[in-house]
Amino acid sequence: MNRRASRQLIDSAEKAVEQELGRIDFARRRAGILTIPVNEDVIGWVGLNRGVAYGDSMLRINPMTGVRHQPLERFIAELHGERFHAYLPATTGMQLGYLMLEQRYVQWVFGEDTDHHETARTLAEAMRAYGIPFMQANGTLGAVYETMRQPGTSKDDYSIIAALVMLGRPEEAKAVIQKELKEQAQFCADTGIRRDDIPACEQFDRFVANLCRHEGWK
Repeated sequence: MNRRASRQLIDSAEKAVEQELGRIDFARRRAGILTIPVNEDVIGWVGLNRGVAYGDSMLRINPMTGVRHQPLERFIAELHGERFHAYLPATTGMQLGYLMLEQRYVQWVFGEDTDHHETARTLAEAMRAYGIPFMQANGTLGAVYETMRQPGTSKDDYSIIAALVMLGRPEEAKAVIQKELKEQAQFCADTGIRRDDIPACEQFDRFVANLCRHEGWK
């Protein structure tokens, strides 16, 4: 029988994790998302990724550990023509296990008959030892950009382009734009899909057009 983690287990375990992370100054923003101040520009960010369907009725939590550079995200929102969000998404990050000595995928496992707070405490201890130092090390835009360049970190071209512009490196930003346009053209050539029929391409074009107007690029 393929048993999933119960709603009761999920709620109990996540509450325990949020409480234990709260003891080291993380604040719950919504279910599964917590943040902590780093400095006036950056917040540390934790996302509690859940695994519920392993067939053994256990819940597995794999924390995504990241940072959000608020001036960068405000700039990106402006270029997208969107309202700035206070904590979503993270600018970059990686799974907590890869920041630990093991440097591998790590899950914290919760069961109906296990001590949820004890498991949550070990997660919070790992976050204190490895996650928070990672957040503090990414307290500047330059550090965030370098982290985004590392393999295994979450990021997107919008963040990289905007970061390069804010860092005063416009030619590198333009090179990233050209690279993305070439990849889009190659995808269309390989698949036969018209570029005008791809919403992501339309979004990218709008972002670039707004950036060019903002920077006075031709």
